[in-house]
Amino acid sequence: PIYPISVNVSRVTAVQPDFINFYVGNKKKYGVGDKFITIEFTESFAMENYDTISDIVNQLHENGILCSIDDFGSGYSSFNILKNITMDELKLDRFFLTRGFDQSRDDQLLKTMIELAKGFGMTVVQEGVETRDAFNKVVEYGCEVVQGYYYAKAIPLEEYKIFINTNTSIKYKSQVK
Repeated sequence: PIYPISVNVSRVTAVQPDFINFYVGNKKKYGVGDKFITIEFTESFAMENYDTISDIVNQLHENGILCSIDDFGSGYSSFNILKNITMDELKLDRFFLTRGFDQSRDDQLLKTMIELAKGFGMTVVQEGVETRDAFNKVVEYGCEVVQGYYYAKAIPLEEYKIFINTNTSIKYKSQVK
């Protein structure tokens, strides 16, 4: 079976002359369907290189590869990225789940960010989900994908295969139902 994968790329990797050909070539070589590969760009790279990343994203989209802004909220959090570059996914930094000085403000910010991204047609991923309360909150606010220790810690490939096929982890006894 083919499962969707996400690849986190550095700014150094993304600007290499063969960057796009590498991913498009491997997608074709292994017969991976459109929208099964997501390339994650850091928020800081996107902010520093609008023209470059916009061109890269357009070429990846033309070849059926999705694009994501990773760690949104960890740095400058420029809304210019959301406005000017058509991304498919917004990965909200764990910052959005940390406690600030006012819980109602924290919740409103998280809810608003999820609604904003969904309003742009983006899939929303919340990073750093480690508790049932955090999971319930982000799901209630409309987040479609969560990432974090709530499900499992990082695991070796062989254990991952079992985890995917059985919805449980041998070592970590995941909370996946």
